[in-house]
Amino acid sequence: MLVLRLGVNFTQEEKNAVKWIEKNFGEDVLKYTIILFTHADALKGKPVEQYISKSNNLQQLIKTCYGRYHAFNNENRENQDQVTELLKIIEKMINFNGGKHYIKKNE
Repeated sequence: MLVLRLGVNFTQEEKNAVKWIEKNFGEDVLKYTIILFTHADALKGKPVEQYISKSNNLQQLIKTCYGRYHAFNNENRENQDQVTELLKIIEKMINFNGGKHYIKKNE
């Protein structure tokens, strides 16, 4: 799970972190990655897709993670629906990967 905060720009430091993950764990690691945006409350009711559409870098990152992302509202921590939705995304990812966990291929 790659956790990013909504409402701030996708920074160079975060881009470098993604590159580091790919370099050290292999490109296939992104098949097993879900992007979790925090602070969805900062969007003030606007859909997260609207926020994503304004950033080519975020769009590309989501694409490399096979479109898997979810957003948590930090002000509504009692909302179990957001947890349930995340668990559904995790389950779909597991099924997509044949029920197998990630193993870095030897180079």
